[in-house]
Amino acid sequence: MILQRLVEHGRTRSDLPLAYHRVRAVQWLATVDTNSGNPVVTITDLRPAKGEKRREVNAPYVGRSGVKAPAYLAVDKAEYVLALGAPGRASTARETEKAARAHAAYRELLNEWTEAEPHDETAQLVAAAAAQFSTVDVPADMKPTDVVAVVIDDTWAHEAPTAAAFWTRTAEARASGQTAESGHGVCLVCGEAKQLVGVLVTTVKGGPTGIPSTGKTGDNRFITNNEPAFARNGGSQLTNTPICGACGDLSATTVNALLADREHSLKGPDWALVWWTREPVTDALLGGLDDPEPGEVASLLGRLNKPTAATAATVDTNAFFAATLAVNAGRIIVRDWLDVSLPVVQDNLARWFADHQTFDPWTGQTVAHPLWRLTLAGARYDRRGGRYVEQTTPHNLRMGLLHAALHGTPPPASLLPVFLQRVRGDQHMDGYRLALLRLLLTRTPHLEGTALPQLNTEAIDPGYLCGRAFALFEDIQRTALPNVNATVSARFRGTAMTSPGTVFPGLWNNAGNHLKRIGGGLAEIKEARLRDILGLLDDVPAFLTMAQQARFLLGFEHQRAADIAARRAASAAKAAREAADAPTAA
Repeated sequence: MILQRLVEHGRTRSDLPLAYHRVRAVQWLATVDTNSGNPVVTITDLRPAKGEKRREVNAPYVGRSGVKAPAYLAVDKAEYVLALGAPGRASTARETEKAARAHAAYRELLNEWTEAEPHDETAQLVAAAAAQFSTVDVPADMKPTDVVAVVIDDTWAHEAPTAAAFWTRTAEARASGQTAESGHGVCLVCGEAKQLVGVLVTTVKGGPTGIPSTGKTGDNRFITNNEPAFARNGGSQLTNTPICGACGDLSATTVNALLADREHSLKGPDWALVWWTREPVTDALLGGLDDPEPGEVASLLGRLNKPTAATAATVDTNAFFAATLAVNAGRIIVRDWLDVSLPVVQDNLARWFADHQTFDPWTGQTVAHPLWRLTLAGARYDRRGGRYVEQTTPHNLRMGLLHAALHGTPPPASLLPVFLQRVRGDQHMDGYRLALLRLLLTRTPHLEGTALPQLNTEAIDPGYLCGRAFALFEDIQRTALPNVNATVSARFRGTAMTSPGTVFPGLWNNAGNHLKRIGGGLAEIKEARLRDILGLLDDVPAFLTMAQQARFLLGFEHQRAADIAARRAASAAKAAREAADAPTAA
């Protein structure tokens, strides 16, 4: 199914490399001048200076491995093109032997090209000039792994008229000839009767530009059964998965193009998600998760309150596809696969923003937060440095939150206890952690209460009420002692959110002293508010469950935000009255 959808998408794209090709960065150029009769070979350095772009070409490429790994046509490593054994020093006997074997394979492929295409002048010239490649003087800083391209009289050898067709035949022959089981049959991807391949030679990139991995990076394949134990009936490789060469190449090439497109991929430390649609769309979709634009978020949220009639005129037939991929030992692991209609994903994204957005008391706006910020909010907060320690982010949290956004499911079940432990440990709460907390409460079915974006005066569950009361204890303290160093929250929040019954009596006594210090009508108002909230409790709980601890934090932050917004509104109203009462200039 995944390969079918990738091939369908690949056929609609015009930006893919040629068959069995890959965009490669070229460090060196071997230029052959044949105007003097005898070919003259010169080496040119194409490595970019700092700040410049690399020189890239659409070059022949397939996956290769082993001691006798085959060569690529025209563009290859210096070890193959120039028989370079070691950089800037004398090669050992083993290095020399390896380089000689690689160079022989390179020249053999060129000779096969000339035999297959005797009328291609470029093919004839490059094959003849290759006899000098192993004797040319190379720069001391050239490495055997550096990529070298060949130019014959201003013509790139791999762009010769017959090069692409010959390389396609060569690559398919390698793919079909690696196992005895390959032959003619029906391809599972395209459904056509074609020559089947024994192994997928076109590979998917690893590393930062491909699928990230914490281990060794390199080329990876969707299907690889290199031992009979991995397949049915003792077969190997693609015996049980008949695929033609064109579909195998196009599926991997399409994944590489999606991985290189930041608008169609999201990545973690050891995984990558790629997405596409059956028909082009102008919306950012997943791109808006890491950088939500207020206008796009508002448009998505509008979908939740705008039901449409299920008629043929309103049904959206566009489809959305997303694959979360990881790698292990050269094999691609499909961690998640989504194949749904586009409106389903749009609705899920709308609910994602609706379920985590929070109220900002300083602007009076409801704010949606980037996915990467919510992920980072699960890490430990360094109060001295004033930042989250990224290395302490729970493993695969970003992937879990992304899955929740796309599928409309709860966040990882392990997140809540880790989150509460972080808050008790580093005593830090901000808008990002509040959004993550609200997402947890909104999407976890067994957690009590409704997690609104801002203060819910109708909520009467013990955890939420205790959090609100705790915020009022701190507000009374700050009003009485504006320059206090150790606030109520800094000293008692860790205990109050787990065992409020042990600290609330002492906080009540301290609040009485602070109210005396404040005095007047303001003290009466603050005391009345505190009594109203505590009066809704049958009794202050001796301890709170994990779900109630989360509600405690939510109530605490909501009450603080509501108080800040009320003070700002009062200040603005006072300034407006004073401006209205001020005498105007004559």
